[in-house]
Amino acid sequence: MEIFDEDEPNIEEIEELIDNKDIKGLVNALGNVYSYYKIETIVKSLGEIGNDRALKPLIKSLKYENRRKIRKYIVEALLKIGNGRAVQPLINALKSVDHYYHDIRNDILKVLIKIGKPAVEPLIDSLNDEDYDIRKDAAEALGNIGDERAAVPLIGALKDEYCGVRMMAAGAFIRIRDNRAVEPLIKTLKDYDYNVRWRSAEALGNIGDERAAVPLIDALKDGESLVRLNAAEALGEIGDSRAIEPLIKALKDGNSGVRREAGRALKKIKVKKR
Repeated sequence: MEIFDEDEPNIEEIEELIDNKDIKGLVNALGNVYSYYKIETIVKSLGEIGNDRALKPLIKSLKYENRRKIRKYIVEALLKIGNGRAVQPLINALKSVDHYYHDIRNDILKVLIKIGKPAVEPLIDSLNDEDYDIRKDAAEALGNIGDERAAVPLIGALKDEYCGVRMMAAGAFIRIRDNRAVEPLIKTLKDYDYNVRWRSAEALGNIGDERAAVPLIDALKDGESLVRLNAAEALGEIGDSRAIEPLIKALKDGNSGVRREAGRALKKIKVKKR
């Protein structure tokens, strides 16, 4: 059913479309309703029916919808339908949403991350997009997915001219524990942006390679407490005895968080060296 008695279909007409699993009619209705309840009913039904034909209309609705509650319904529906065919339309939607609309962009990313492995290759391609926000979002999504195919492209992204991309690329290796990233991450411990530095320190700790021990010891002297804190924690994860004396000195750091992590790191190293 695509022609309604009124401009806005009533709930009985919508329920008839649902009973008939009329995707085309439901999509048409979605563009003609305004009440939360009707939109919720249509969107949830499209998700339950699970037909790919609903993907593009739902993504379009997500892109232009400012009401958080309705976006939540759309995201839930997309996650139910979600498959590889949704990836490129979602990335295209990201490209067309202004970076000021953080909530909408985050909702799109949430769906891409949930789709997982089918999204990896298109997201890798997006690391080379001319829009730095797309590169940043792609690095963030790849880190959350955690697929090792992204390791080498993300290493390349550690050299991106935009600090936000470098930050997300460094953060991706918190989950993607690839030894090939160790030397590049050691270099980004010296990045001018402290967000890149502390994420690099955390990633190096998670990877756990002893090559990072001395650079992380140097990072205990960083001017930013968040970098020193993550360096101390990382040294505890690596467990290299060369860090003991520097960590003892860090127990006198002016920041309580750094002192706490230095103490924890010393305990971890002591346990590992037994």
